[in-house]
Amino acid sequence: MAETYDVIVIGGGPAGSSISTLLSSWGRNVLLLEKEKFPREHIGESLLPANWKVFDRLGVSEKIRNTSFVPKPGGTFIWGKDRTPWTVYFGEVNGLPAARQVKRDVFDKILLDNAKEKGAKVKEQSVVKEIIFEENRATGVIYENGGQTYEAKAKYVVDASGQDKFLGKKLKSIEYNPDFKNVAVWSYWENGKQLEGHDKGNVIYITFEHGWFWYIPLDFDNNLISVGAIVTPSGRKVLREKGFEKFYLDAINSSDTLPSLLENAKQVANIKVTKDYSYRNTNLFGEGWLMVGDAACFVDPILSSGVMLATSNGMMGAYALNTLLDEPNIENDVFKRYEEMYIRNYNTFTALCNNMYDTQKKSKEDYFSGARNLVQPKLAHEKVDQTGDRQAFISLISGLNQKDTEKVINNFMEKRKKIGSTHTTFNEETMFMVFDHINQNLRDEGKDNTTINSETVIELDNRVEIKNEYFVPVIPNANKMNKKRVLKNPFGDIIQLSPLLENLVESLKLDRLSVTELKMILSEKLQSEISESELVRWLKLCHNYGLITLNNRVLGATNV
Repeated sequence: MAETYDVIVIGGGPAGSSISTLLSSWGRNVLLLEKEKFPREHIGESLLPANWKVFDRLGVSEKIRNTSFVPKPGGTFIWGKDRTPWTVYFGEVNGLPAARQVKRDVFDKILLDNAKEKGAKVKEQSVVKEIIFEENRATGVIYENGGQTYEAKAKYVVDASGQDKFLGKKLKSIEYNPDFKNVAVWSYWENGKQLEGHDKGNVIYITFEHGWFWYIPLDFDNNLISVGAIVTPSGRKVLREKGFEKFYLDAINSSDTLPSLLENAKQVANIKVTKDYSYRNTNLFGEGWLMVGDAACFVDPILSSGVMLATSNGMMGAYALNTLLDEPNIENDVFKRYEEMYIRNYNTFTALCNNMYDTQKKSKEDYFSGARNLVQPKLAHEKVDQTGDRQAFISLISGLNQKDTEKVINNFMEKRKKIGSTHTTFNEETMFMVFDHINQNLRDEGKDNTTINSETVIELDNRVEIKNEYFVPVIPNANKMNKKRVLKNPFGDIIQLSPLLENLVESLKLDRLSVTELKMILSEKLQSEISESELVRWLKLCHNYGLITLNNRVLGATNV
């Protein structure tokens, strides 16, 4: 007799685990069938900040933070014609936390085990042979496990089979994007060099003649690095002629960047190869079935959207199915809405990839401007602060959707208008005014103070400059020249030193201090008692603004 479930999910990767976890936690009866035994290797080690919202819903954020996964504060690009490195930080937009660089065998097992813990029936080493259709409606599956064949029935079947594209191949509904028929060739290296300071943990993106490289730090203890080459169609002929290994090593050796990064490194894994073709299915749903994750569509690895799209759309699919299990009469309307939202996300990332693959652009500002035009096109006559373009770029590569990104840009521009200037020079008042959008609760002393406690250790970022110079304070009606001591942070912004900020910075030049020690020193220097809530407010601002580094596990869970 066939087993019966509410939902059967094919595939235990991030998409399948996410949709199974949520449905099971809401009391639905879910069977998840995974063909392999976890842990297993998988490409795609770099996550985005947008993943954290989904991880919170899944209940795995703390587990992920408690691993040795490397924090990823942003990305460093050596891209296109201009070989000058440039870096963007997720924290520049709405105080977004650092993402993580993950070992996919460990990460995927965390998600799959979580689905089990939440009540899903997970059967590994179970190969789905067929989806059962009755009068054009999916009603179950036939699968093999341990040499036995089983039949399972369900109200809905979810294809989360990843690059296997189980249903897409059966239905012949896959459409490939001819612009992104790429091949990935990669391996792992120990003792590779890391970037320093706040950039440690960044992905490094490096273009070369036949495509681009990723350089992803996976482990700080032994400096394990994932180094991969994405070979575009123009390089496929050379790849075939040389063979995978020779092409890979030759490309590394001829790079203007990688030889120095891998100078003392040792390759510790065989060359791995996979097709990175971009595609989407013409239909993501049908009667009784739904596609999610790479089974539905795949964009490109360039901006690490894979896991984010898989988990966020897995969550979206779970909401859709949970609704339909109670109200099946609105199935077509709900699935149509799901597909529209999914394709919108896919199209956004596809357009962003097109923007990045145009390596003939002159500078990073061209890439920033291209990102802004995706969500908020400029008028020909419009004069816009280029920082707004930068905000758009960071928002999109962080995994925010178009509406979120447009909101970030509009908020930023409104702040600038209130100040009456587009220069990146700030005094104490304007620091808070302009960068409130980094953290909307920055001034709320009653919220989130627990993220910085008395044991938090603080040190000055080693790239912050302190100097004397003339500048015009950017405040309304200010037109007087004043000589002030100023800070210059890693982003190139100039900040006027107030008495509190000046003493804070001077104190941190002495040593690495805890909040308690710093509070005592500042109170003594300013000859007045400083409240802990006031100090916490300043530390949050200075951290988000790139002036200080905070070493604390509690803070690291939410802000770093």
